[in-house]
Amino acid sequence: MELSGVGAAPGVAIGPVWRHDASATDGAAAAPVLDVREAADRAAAELNELAARRRAAHRADEADILGAQALMATDPMLLEAIEARVAAAEIPPSAEDLAAIVETVAGEQAEVIASLGDETLAARAADVRDVGARIARIVAGRSIKLPDVPSIAIAEDLPPSVAAEIEDGLLLGIALERGSMTSHAAILARGLGIPAVVGARGLLDAAHEVAAGANGAVTVAVDGDTGRVIFDPTEAERSELETLAAGRQAAGAVARELRGRPGQTADGQRVALLANIGRVEDVDRALEAGAEGVGLFRTEFLFVGRPSEPTEDEQVEAYRRVLEA
Repeated sequence: MELSGVGAAPGVAIGPVWRHDASATDGAAAAPVLDVREAADRAAAELNELAARRRAAHRADEADILGAQALMATDPMLLEAIEARVAAAEIPPSAEDLAAIVETVAGEQAEVIASLGDETLAARAADVRDVGARIARIVAGRSIKLPDVPSIAIAEDLPPSVAAEIEDGLLLGIALERGSMTSHAAILARGLGIPAVVGARGLLDAAHEVAAGANGAVTVAVDGDTGRVIFDPTEAERSELETLAAGRQAAGAVARELRGRPGQTADGQRVALLANIGRVEDVDRALEAGAEGVGLFRTEFLFVGRPSEPTEDEQVEAYRRVLEA
């Protein structure tokens, strides 16, 4: 069975399905935490620890996302809305009821953000849901089930904090029913160098249908260049994908040979190779790829993941560092 989506990160991967389900647990229950603010503080601490690990591994994009989520976890607007909903309840909620309230309130706030119709803000809405789900798991004493063998993640959306908890080498590729080229899952996949397909309509139903006919054992292929997702690929399809992967690797090697040479057409017309960057740290990667300058500096990202706006001096310093590099 083959589905089409949007190729969000290049490459080909074939492996067993790991289906992300926020309601599935690994069976190791922890003690419930009925104080929402305590649970929020724990969630923030977990997210900051994950961010520190990613920064130590030189994966700054993921670290920034997780750091921003840590701030969201203790956002007074979110916590006060949860506490107001709890206060309005006729009886004190159980751990599961409180967890449901947390996810409901976080979902409502996320919907407000998502309704603004901006792709970048839509990613922020996904962050709010992800943070709400983490706080809810802590409240209820649940932990999420993660893959234990190299697998391809199948999900409606793959929250960045969940992906960050998967051991290195166990995430071969990503296929999502929702998401876009600018979603966190796409950023994550590109940072890891694994293929990703987003916006594959009917993906979860197809995965369920194939699993039902295969006693639960399902293999899937993800082609992040063409946006294809193929469940239980035939030998011919595997061979085709492996040939494509080898061809792309060869093309990449040829492209790397051109690094450092001036961009120009065959008749000598200069064409500058410019980079899109979102943070000062992106300049190093741009220079490594042979960029001759910056075509677009997403300066609004200087405002993300911090409790207050950067000062004028901080912004000037960021621009100076980019220009000097």
